[in-house]
Amino acid sequence: MYACVRATDQTTYLSENGYPEPYLVPFGIVGGGGMSLSQAYGPPGGAGASAPELNRGRVTPGLVGRNFVWVQDQCHELTPAETCHALRDEYDKNETKLRRSFKSDRPPLEEREATLLAQLRNC
Repeated sequence: MYACVRATDQTTYLSENGYPEPYLVPFGIVGGGGMSLSQAYGPPGGAGASAPELNRGRVTPGLVGRNFVWVQDQCHELTPAETCHALRDEYDKNETKLRRSFKSDRPPLEEREATLLAQLRNC
């Protein structure tokens, strides 16, 4: 089991293999450009607005291509004790969702519960 940190917002999640796929994100999300939203979207020649529906006709392939970058989340392998702790936390979160869910929303949560219980047998 691996603990991974998202490149975009530094939130953590668990991974089975520790090799997350790279993905594209807006350059500004990873701190690129150093401009505030008002600076990036306000001046003449700027994007105009961050809302896509307001940018129809103004966004060009060059604008999009220059402003997206590839990122990849960073992962590290957990010790057996850390793995068990993380699995218990995931189980507790899933149980809370299961208790609060509508009957129609339960099947994937019940499936996740069974998977977590199987993994927790090794703890």
